[in-house]
Amino acid sequence: MTSSDVTDPGNALSPTHRLPSEVMAQIFMWLQIFYRGNLEWSGGDARSLSSWIRVTHVSQRWRDIALSSKALYSTILTHNLQYSKEMLEHSGSVALSLIDSVDFRTEGMWNRKELQELVIAVLPRVRRLWLDRQSLEFLRRHLEMSNLAFEELYLRQWDSFRPTIFPTSLRYLRLHWCLFHSYEWLSKLSNMVELTIVPAYNGTLVAVDVLLDILDKMPRLISLEISTIFRSEPAQANRVSPISPKLRYLKVVHDCPEPLIEFFPWLTFAPRFTIDALIQSSLNPIVDWLPTICAQVGHHLKASTMVLRRANLTWGGDYSGSEMHFHEGAEEEPYFRLRLFLSSRDMFRAWLWSIEALPLGEIESLTMDAPTHVVDWINTPWRTLHTLHRLLLRSEQTSSTFLDFLVAQHAKNDPPSAQFAPFPSLQELELCSIEYDGDLKSKLLGTLAKRMNRGLKLRKLVFRNSNISEDSIKQLSEVVDIVERHGEKKGRR
Repeated sequence: MTSSDVTDPGNALSPTHRLPSEVMAQIFMWLQIFYRGNLEWSGGDARSLSSWIRVTHVSQRWRDIALSSKALYSTILTHNLQYSKEMLEHSGSVALSLIDSVDFRTEGMWNRKELQELVIAVLPRVRRLWLDRQSLEFLRRHLEMSNLAFEELYLRQWDSFRPTIFPTSLRYLRLHWCLFHSYEWLSKLSNMVELTIVPAYNGTLVAVDVLLDILDKMPRLISLEISTIFRSEPAQANRVSPISPKLRYLKVVHDCPEPLIEFFPWLTFAPRFTIDALIQSSLNPIVDWLPTICAQVGHHLKASTMVLRRANLTWGGDYSGSEMHFHEGAEEEPYFRLRLFLSSRDMFRAWLWSIEALPLGEIESLTMDAPTHVVDWINTPWRTLHTLHRLLLRSEQTSSTFLDFLVAQHAKNDPPSAQFAPFPSLQELELCSIEYDGDLKSKLLGTLAKRMNRGLKLRKLVFRNSNISEDSIKQLSEVVDIVERHGEKKGRR
């Protein structure tokens, strides 16, 4: 729909015209937030933040709704004076966000007196600041004004500043690629709710003991993102109790696991939480630390009110990224995700063993995005998943070893429910991108027949992007209740 459609009588019949005005206003607000998020987290072009204004050109009703929503006009962009003046004109008295959108194309903007006067005038109304190094020289002295009460601050590539720029009202702080000489000043920000620290490559790193002391001074903190911490020297020996804030979200990015092992035991989590850990090292010793990390996370999970129900494991191949993440429900965010760079399949197999320390007793769904011949199915903790009812294999290689595993006899000390075959509760099996011919035909048919004879008949079998024929589907229907094919892979049938 364009501005030429404004007078079109059919406009009134469109679905959007039947939505209440307050719903449309909220949609416009989310559109603005979307563009803002692209800028903050992916370093996108700040100019895109003004793209939402196009909704006012669609129809008179949309324009009226937008003009009546003062919050839509609360963002000031420093690269575009005319746009910012129009925003101020329509913003009424709402709190403002000031985003430093000056870049190399407009780097001289901060020298313009008109921009300086506008920024100084709006600072007392600003609750949210997004500042790049371009604004450093001009804003440094003005951020110390006593009448400022901003709640959220995002600093990117600032090479120096005085801690006095942070008011006690500050609740959200993101420090990206800034150069620090120390971190102790953070402990004065006792009202902090969300904290992000991503040091510059040549910046000072925060030690584990210093970080824990800082977190202790932030009792309201619920979200922490931290990159590249280093071990305390000497090791944290004086601490006797965990930190006081109960985290709901933790994201850590590191190139070695040792500092994380020192860090994790002292954390405290809310009854429901998310942990996202990325270890970027591809060195073999990383495997030696994985059981400890999983044991520490497993301790926190067991103390929570959550239950692991869904698991996803991905192996990208030699010297590629691997990932495991666990969910509580189908629509939940993963509340434990571990991403690693594993340099060999042996490391991947060792990694699978490390999850033995996690509470897997209620896992119902498992997605394995790795060649099945890489996984030593019989000799991994996955063999004890007695509640598993859905298994999805995203691999072109469904090995005979895996099919043998599905009908293998368990060890004598296994629970009685597992004495006949692994995955006794398995109801759905999904195979992706496999070549269904030759040995696999007879092997899969024989495996499913054996499970059926043992009272473990599969309810549903799904093939995705496979070359399976209609005749083969009919054969499998004798040992499976439902057989489905979605998509088709070129190849022999």
